[in-house]
Amino acid sequence: MTSGLICKPENLLNDVCYEKGIKELINEGFLCRIHTRVPATKIDCSNIHIRNGEFRADEFVERFSTEEAVHSILQDILKKTKDRNKIIIFCCDVAQAMQFQQRLARYSDQTVGLITGETPVHERAELIARFQDQPTGLLQEVMPLRWLVNVNVLTTGFDGPNIDCVVMARPTLSPGLYYQCVGRGFRNAPGKTDCLVLDYGSSIQRHGPVDAINIRGRNVVKRLKRNYGVLLWLWHELGTFRINEYAYIYSILLLIINFIVEYVTCLYPLFF
Repeated sequence: MTSGLICKPENLLNDVCYEKGIKELINEGFLCRIHTRVPATKIDCSNIHIRNGEFRADEFVERFSTEEAVHSILQDILKKTKDRNKIIIFCCDVAQAMQFQQRLARYSDQTVGLITGETPVHERAELIARFQDQPTGLLQEVMPLRWLVNVNVLTTGFDGPNIDCVVMARPTLSPGLYYQCVGRGFRNAPGKTDCLVLDYGSSIQRHGPVDAINIRGRNVVKRLKRNYGVLLWLWHELGTFRINEYAYIYSILLLIINFIVEYVTCLYPLFF
């Protein structure tokens, strides 16, 4: 609620009046359980440059495209998805997605769908229908599709309740994008017990599990506002207290120490 055209302090929507957490929705049965796994094989993003607030896709793809990395990651995916029915894969650019599609089709001996921003509308609709086990074509045949690779297309506006595995074959610095990708597997569906998340771009390590995302600075404003009134009271009391009230002085000192600890722990994650 701190950005956007309508979510500014001076605009109509400026505060959260009610909030329901992902964990609560899962525990109450409205969403399915998410199992996140950090594979042993993942791409090192530590030295990848950042452009416009996101990792440079070309540098990540360069590291991902090595024979050793591709083989290791695909073998890991095939091993961990043996009991999964619908697997959606998120890549960071078209070149990586095409490589992923071709190699995965060869390794799995199954058809692998690919959707990018350049995919024709009718082809995209057919792939999504097949992925959702819906009839397609003139004969209305059902030709199930188990694997679906995409690039920045199926993050929003796509409903796939039967998805029981999300593969993050890309990194992201955006907790919102991470949430949108993994969120494709939140929906409940008949026969679906949970959704497996395989993360090869260290997003879980970077942002935390999707049901407990750590957004740096998310609580800073709330904590500063909460303490602002107390701070004003403290400033007033410091100017009016009587010197012989030692217990009162001791309480004030403890409050000052509390403020120091509060603000250090609050602001430290923003800079480090």
